[in-house]
Amino acid sequence: MTIRFRPRATADVYELLDVVAEHRPRSAEAFARRVQEACGLLERFPLLGGLVPVDELAALGMRAHPVPRFPNHLILYLPLPDGIEVVRVVDGRRDLAELFDDPG
Repeated sequence: MTIRFRPRATADVYELLDVVAEHRPRSAEAFARRVQEACGLLERFPLLGGLVPVDELAALGMRAHPVPRFPNHLILYLPLPDGIEVVRVVDGRRDLAELFDDPG
């Protein structure tokens, strides 16, 4: 089984680490660890997350799973035959459809 991160997902994690560190410095390391743990769980159980509630993304099979202990942050991923591909890691209070309208 494998976990693949798209470049944008990796950038998301670093950006969120900066935000978490700014507001709760002691929580930044925990955030990184929780993202890793959640991805490991999703790698083993790729259908654990629910379908993203955006029709176009759900049609692609994109799923979302919260980062444990950071419930406002979501891992958006695609199940693969051999694991998962992490597409984005985002604040779930954002408009998810809008995230994918932006080509960057």
